Amino acid sequence: MGIFFRLLISLLCPIALGYFMLARVKDENKYFYHLERFSLAFILGIGGLTWLMFTLSFLGIDFDFLYFFLVLITITAAVYVILAARNRSAGFQDYLLSVRAYRPSLFQVVVFSAIVLICLLVLPHWYMFPLAAWDGWAIYGFKSKALYLAKSVPLDFFIDPTKAFAHLDYPLLFPLVEAWVYTVLDSWNDQLVNIVFLFYFLSFLIIFYFNLRSFTNRSFALLFTFFLTLIPKFTDFMLCGYSDLALLVYYFVSLIYLLRWSLQPERISFLCVSAICSGLAAWTKNEGLAFCLINFTILVFLLFIRHKRASTNWRLVVCYFGLVMIIILPWMIFKARLRIPNDLINSQNISLNILRENLYRVPIIFSYFKRFMIILSDWNILWVSLPLIILLRIKRAFSYPVLLIFLSMLAYFTIWFFIYMITPRQINWHLVNSLERLLLQMVPLALFSIALLLSPPKENKPCA
Repeated sequence: MGIFFRLLISLLCPIALGYFMLARVKDENKYFYHLERFSLAFILGIGGLTWLMFTLSFLGIDFDFLYFFLVLITITAAVYVILAARNRSAGFQDYLLSVRAYRPSLFQVVVFSAIVLICLLVLPHWYMFPLAAWDGWAIYGFKSKALYLAKSVPLDFFIDPTKAFAHLDYPLLFPLVEAWVYTVLDSWNDQLVNIVFLFYFLSFLIIFYFNLRSFTNRSFALLFTFFLTLIPKFTDFMLCGYSDLALLVYYFVSLIYLLRWSLQPERISFLCVSAICSGLAAWTKNEGLAFCLINFTILVFLLFIRHKRASTNWRLVVCYFGLVMIIILPWMIFKARLRIPNDLINSQNISLNILRENLYRVPIIFSYFKRFMIILSDWNILWVSLPLIILLRIKRAFSYPVLLIFLSMLAYFTIWFFIYMITPRQINWHLVNSLERLLLQMVPLALFSIALLLSPPKENKPCA
């Protein structure tokens, strides 16, 4: 029983930290629904916690002290919530009354029940199976155990070749969150640590539903959330210990909240969440830097071309860029000082000569893309149906914000196409071992765009 109490603490601490981060966002109570806020608190809190673990370790503060400190913060936050609930009880009661007054249709009950059933089927996996996938075990799992035993981020693991990790240039969000769970449990446990991936999975389903709900009606949002759970690779990767899970979550949240802010510019809270998640995407994987670049380009486009409000544009750009840099700068400085090179992109393999020599790879890359996208056992009919639906709804496909989602996906595919052109690794091996994860990161955006293409008008009813 004690170990499950510790496991609960390992989740409550980052959630409390996430609520604290959201509390710094203007009007967060006004623009986020209760479940949406809880889910955002979890994913933001995980990012904030790992950032604290990394930065404070260089001040001599080890993970055990940080654990004790965060437990105190969590207890204080719980007391505050209980006391504050008395002052907010009227508003919360109104929310409960609105939920109870709503009468879902039979269709909504069936679809919601199907989503719950799939979640219940996934639920045992977090405890029954340990970390088994190769990267989840050999890269992130190994790093997390080394970090847990050191109780900090030890420099010698990045300098001494006899102690070095695999892929030294990979950001440390996932290893640190696993090390956090081990620290709270006071031992490493490759089964219980999966609780983090389960909460990412459940939180993302909630975030996906509420964001889609902001564009369309409740039934449609439920239906496409259900479709998301039917994509085999999505559910597989959600529980295998790969950092692509977190990268997928942070990029989706950063882009969609950026687009929601563009439609409702007064809701600065959406822009803040987008900026934080952009930074956390880069803190999760190197590919997240590409997402930061894409989001920043979209922000500049929205401010200086779409909205054209020069008086506040530069301030918003600086604030967005500043939030992103606060998150990723410590890791970038750390890598620069230790001269940790990137495995794929560095001065040795970026040149016109290499691109010219590797032109033979172009048909190979397109061939693999086509081959992977039509595997129904991996993606269901998602990638097969997307071009057909675009043709059927071609006018809406060129409307805002659908077009911007497609352009962001195209930009990411283009960046990866360039990486495949210059990679020093054997091209067939690299495609086989990375392409399905590349496609996975675009799955929620692809499904979200299909939902927008097919969506009926939104209901004028309170969201639930």
